[in-house]
Amino acid sequence: ALEENAYADVNELVNRYFTAMANGDTDAIRAMQSEVDEKNLIKFEKESAYIDEFSSVKVYTKPGPYANSYVAFVYYEIKFKDIKLVNVNESIQFDAIVQQLTFEIKI
Repeated sequence: ALEENAYADVNELVNRYFTAMANGDTDAIRAMQSEVDEKNLIKFEKESAYIDEFSSVKVYTKPGPYANSYVAFVYYEIKFKDIKLVNVNESIQFDAIVQQLTFEIKI
């Protein structure tokens, strides 16, 4: 069964990731991922010009394949700059390894 917002460390890392995406902070994204595609970093940087905020972030976790690891499914809403509607996206999945607190995508 999935647990909602059950692990503060996982939630904090996911929120840092979304903050970095919204700000186009490629250094922070690079620090959170063991492997990062330069094309994706450019994409994040360009998209940040249109992102106002991520909100209603909910992290659903279940035990992962390794000791002290989790698979996390993240629900979030995104608000784009100068647009009054909120776009809902719940398709991101993080494989969470809490001990490392960085993305693989790793947590």
